[in-house]
Amino acid sequence: MFNLLYDKMTPDEPLNIAQFSQVTDVLFQAALDSSKWQDFIAVLSRHTGDIKTHMFGFDRQTHQTFNLIGHGYSDEAIDVYRRHYYKKNAWAPGFANAMEGAVVHSQQMMSLELLEQTDFYHEWVKPQEDVCAGGGVMLFKGGNRTIMLGGNIRRKDADALESNWLHSLAILRPHIRQAFEFNRIIAEHELSSSLPINLRGDKSVALYVVDEKSHLSYSNAAGEKMLDTSGPAQWTLGRRFRFNLLELNALLTRATKSLLRNDREISHFLAATDQFLGPIEVRILRISPDNPLLPFPITLDRPHLLISIAKVGSNSQQYDRLAQFGLTKAEVEIVGAFCSGKTLREISQDRDVSIFTARNQIKSAMQKLGVSSQIELIKKLEQL
Repeated sequence: MFNLLYDKMTPDEPLNIAQFSQVTDVLFQAALDSSKWQDFIAVLSRHTGDIKTHMFGFDRQTHQTFNLIGHGYSDEAIDVYRRHYYKKNAWAPGFANAMEGAVVHSQQMMSLELLEQTDFYHEWVKPQEDVCAGGGVMLFKGGNRTIMLGGNIRRKDADALESNWLHSLAILRPHIRQAFEFNRIIAEHELSSSLPINLRGDKSVALYVVDEKSHLSYSNAAGEKMLDTSGPAQWTLGRRFRFNLLELNALLTRATKSLLRNDREISHFLAATDQFLGPIEVRILRISPDNPLLPFPITLDRPHLLISIAKVGSNSQQYDRLAQFGLTKAEVEIVGAFCSGKTLREISQDRDVSIFTARNQIKSAMQKLGVSSQIELIKKLEQL
């Protein structure tokens, strides 16, 4: 447990009113647009002595850092870190043990004596002008995943800058965490909007973002829970995302190969039965790095895959609201299947009815809902 030396600091120094205003202005822009986190760590650096600032995620199970953004480091230093040292950050495991919201000194993460014995220090920290001092704040902890903001300070500047840096984090901590939570809420909605109508806003749907090698960049709360318990998704020994069912893994392999080929259109759907959850529906879509509302730490430098896992019938509240319009059980189920992305032919095959029966049931549901087209039907369901 950390002794939080900076919890009782008062916001009278080191940031003056003008500096505090400038920093928080950019911070609350980041709450609405995750691309602004880069601007935030830049202005924070400028007002705290031009120290090297960064934000990153850390997986406590795999001991890997991910999706690093930084200011004050050379492009080469960031590139080398991402390629070679994302598993060797000697500070990260100790940092990850801090409580959510804690401001942590670098030597609380790992003592300087121990740090100097690591390859990470000799191969990355020392070449960056010996940035062995500093500290950070724990922004978020969920499952095995943490999000942290930190600053690296040169050894020779520690006496002049370190205390002010940690004081600044203590002052800004509640505002940073609030902005981060806003960003997560908006981004979860944005990711959810990529799903079929009947799954949007359903908190039980597991969402994952993975790269072409199936390395996990992001998961929502339902996704974290699924990885930590028995279910259709899990980690491999090589710490990669995978499914427990062969047919789903085959689908994932197809999608990752398409991503490697830089295919623009990647969209897969498969219904399966998990031994724990029962019937599930899995969707895999390509997402672009230019989406401005992806949640930090999803700062994608290339296309990734968005994977959703939904238990069939998990969004029962919306189905209940449909039934209030007088829809029969069959009409409710067919409308749900149609709005989940299935074609009339797929629906008729799943239900063992003719395509004409399926079409007539959708027409009957549309009449009861007061809509005259399939587009209006989708919009109607969005409003429910």
